[in-house]
Amino acid sequence: MAYSSRAIAALVSMLVAVVALPMGCARRIGDGCSLDTDCSINNDRRCDTSQVGGYCTVAECDRNSCPDDSLCVEFFSSVPQRARRFCMSPCATDGDCRSGYRCQQADVAGIAAACPANASTEAGCTRLVDDRTGPGTNRTRVGYCALPISTR
Repeated sequence: MAYSSRAIAALVSMLVAVVALPMGCARRIGDGCSLDTDCSINNDRRCDTSQVGGYCTVAECDRNSCPDDSLCVEFFSSVPQRARRFCMSPCATDGDCRSGYRCQQADVAGIAAACPANASTEAGCTRLVDDRTGPGTNRTRVGYCALPISTR
């Protein structure tokens, strides 16, 4: 049974499209989700369902360990036993964040403005761990997308 080169080319193109489809639909850090598999079928990202609309992230990140174009942020950084790190979506303005989220800016020391003005030792503060947005980029840190403090 002989196949024409046109039929073989069409079949190969279709197979490439089917294989590439899941890769093109991968969610980025900061995207909305309801299940871990919404963020990654490879089980390398988590859906933080405690955030409004879910938030695709990587937990327990280290300096420059987040995927490209994301930042490692430590929450409750002033309370070591409560400190937790997550990869967050970077931003320069609120317009860089999805609806309902705001750009939390950091100062030169990496301390984010997300620290409540009356932050006690118990409340802790938030700081950027990274100095760049992911290992493959040179974009310096600016801020990260998070819920406004009043809604947390």
